[in-house]
Amino acid sequence: MTKATITIQNTTYENLPRFVEDNVGFDIQLNIQNNDGSVYDLTGYTVRFKGRASNSSTTTINTLCTIGTATSGIATYTPTADDFADAGKYNIQVECSSATIITTVELGSMILNEAL
Repeated sequence: MTKATITIQNTTYENLPRFVEDNVGFDIQLNIQNNDGSVYDLTGYTVRFKGRASNSSTTTINTLCTIGTATSGIATYTPTADDFADAGKYNIQVECSSATIITTVELGSMILNEAL
Protein backbone atom coordinates (compact mmCIF):
# COMPACT_ATOMS: atom_id res chain seq x y z
CA MET A 1 0.00 0.00 0.00
CA THR A 2 1.21 3.49 -0.76
CA LYS A 3 0.17 6.95 0.34
CA ALA A 4 0.95 10.52 -0.62
CA THR A 5 1.01 14.00 0.77
CA ILE A 6 0.48 17.04 -1.40
CA THR A 7 2.56 20.22 -1.34
CA ILE A 8 1.26 23.40 -2.99
CA GLN A 9 3.19 26.66 -2.70
CA ASN A 10 5.23 25.40 0.30
CA THR A 11 2.19 24.15 2.25
CA THR A 12 1.82 20.39 2.79
CA TYR A 13 -1.61 18.76 2.95
CA GLU A 14 -2.65 15.26 4.01
CA ASN A 15 -5.94 15.73 2.13
CA LEU A 16 -6.68 17.63 -1.04
CA PRO A 17 -7.61 21.29 -0.47
CA ARG A 18 -10.41 23.04 -2.37
CA PHE A 19 -9.60 24.47 -5.77
CA VAL A 20 -11.40 26.89 -8.09
CA GLU A 21 -12.37 25.91 -11.63
CA ASP A 22 -10.10 27.27 -14.36
CA ASN A 23 -7.35 27.87 -11.76
CA VAL A 24 -4.19 26.66 -13.49
CA GLY A 25 -0.50 27.50 -13.70
CA PHE A 26 0.60 26.20 -10.31
CA ASP A 27 2.32 22.95 -9.37
CA ILE A 28 1.03 20.23 -7.08
CA GLN A 29 3.94 18.26 -5.65
CA LEU A 30 3.06 14.64 -4.88
CA ASN A 31 5.23 13.10 -2.15
CA ILE A 32 4.67 9.38 -2.69
CA GLN A 33 5.52 7.03 0.16
CA ASN A 34 5.25 3.40 1.15
CA ASN A 35 2.73 2.71 3.89
CA ASP A 36 5.53 2.73 6.49
CA GLY A 37 6.44 6.31 5.50
CA SER A 38 9.58 5.44 3.54
CA VAL A 39 10.07 6.92 0.08
CA TYR A 40 8.40 5.15 -2.85
CA ASP A 41 11.19 4.89 -5.44
CA LEU A 42 9.79 6.03 -8.81
CA THR A 43 12.76 4.80 -10.86
CA GLY A 44 11.34 3.23 -14.05
CA TYR A 45 7.80 4.51 -13.37
CA THR A 46 5.47 6.95 -15.03
CA VAL A 47 3.07 8.85 -12.77
CA ARG A 48 -0.38 10.12 -13.72
CA PHE A 49 -2.78 12.39 -11.79
CA LYS A 50 -6.26 10.99 -12.47
CA GLY A 51 -9.73 12.17 -11.57
CA ARG A 52 -13.37 11.58 -12.30
CA ALA A 53 -16.53 13.36 -11.24
CA SER A 54 -17.93 11.65 -8.14
CA ASN A 55 -21.16 10.83 -9.98
CA SER A 56 -19.38 9.27 -12.97
CA SER A 57 -17.17 6.32 -13.80
CA THR A 58 -15.44 8.21 -16.64
CA THR A 59 -11.94 9.55 -16.00
CA THR A 60 -11.84 13.21 -17.05
CA ILE A 61 -8.43 14.15 -15.63
CA ASN A 62 -5.56 11.95 -16.78
CA THR A 63 -2.41 14.04 -16.83
CA LEU A 64 1.18 12.82 -16.92
CA CYS A 65 3.25 14.11 -14.00
CA THR A 66 6.88 15.18 -14.07
CA ILE A 67 9.29 13.10 -12.00
CA GLY A 68 12.27 15.04 -10.67
CA THR A 69 14.63 12.77 -8.74
CA ALA A 70 12.93 9.38 -8.95
CA THR A 71 14.56 8.03 -5.79
CA SER A 72 12.98 10.87 -3.77
CA GLY A 73 9.43 9.69 -4.57
CA ILE A 74 8.39 13.14 -5.73
CA ALA A 75 6.31 13.81 -8.83
CA THR A 76 4.80 17.12 -9.90
CA TYR A 77 1.38 17.65 -11.45
CA THR A 78 0.59 20.97 -13.15
CA PRO A 79 -3.15 21.42 -13.80
CA THR A 80 -4.14 22.31 -17.35
CA ALA A 81 -7.18 24.36 -18.38
CA ASP A 82 -9.01 21.16 -19.37
CA ASP A 83 -8.32 19.48 -16.01
CA PHE A 84 -10.07 22.10 -13.89
CA ALA A 85 -12.74 23.21 -16.36
CA ASP A 86 -15.90 22.13 -14.49
CA ALA A 87 -16.87 22.80 -10.88
CA GLY A 88 -17.92 19.82 -8.75
CA LYS A 89 -16.64 16.99 -6.61
CA TYR A 90 -13.95 14.72 -8.04
CA ASN A 91 -12.43 11.45 -6.87
CA ILE A 92 -8.67 11.76 -7.30
CA GLN A 93 -5.93 9.17 -7.51
CA VAL A 94 -2.31 8.97 -8.55
CA GLU A 95 -1.27 6.04 -10.70
CA CYS A 96 2.37 4.91 -10.67
CA SER A 97 3.11 2.39 -13.41
CA SER A 98 6.13 0.51 -14.67
CA ALA A 99 6.43 -2.31 -17.20
CA THR A 100 5.29 -4.83 -14.57
CA ILE A 101 3.65 -2.91 -11.70
CA ILE A 102 0.71 -0.53 -11.42
CA THR A 103 0.28 1.13 -8.03
CA THR A 104 -2.71 3.35 -7.32
CA VAL A 105 -2.69 5.94 -4.54
CA GLU A 106 -6.18 7.13 -3.58
CA LEU A 107 -6.01 10.83 -2.68
CA GLY A 108 -9.72 11.13 -1.88
CA SER A 109 -12.20 13.78 -2.92
CA MET A 110 -11.36 17.16 -4.38
CA ILE A 111 -13.91 19.98 -4.37
CA LEU A 112 -13.63 22.29 -7.35
CA ASN A 113 -15.53 25.50 -6.58
CA GLU A 114 -17.16 27.54 -9.30
CA ALA A 115 -15.16 30.57 -10.38
CA LEU A 116 -16.69 33.92 -9.39
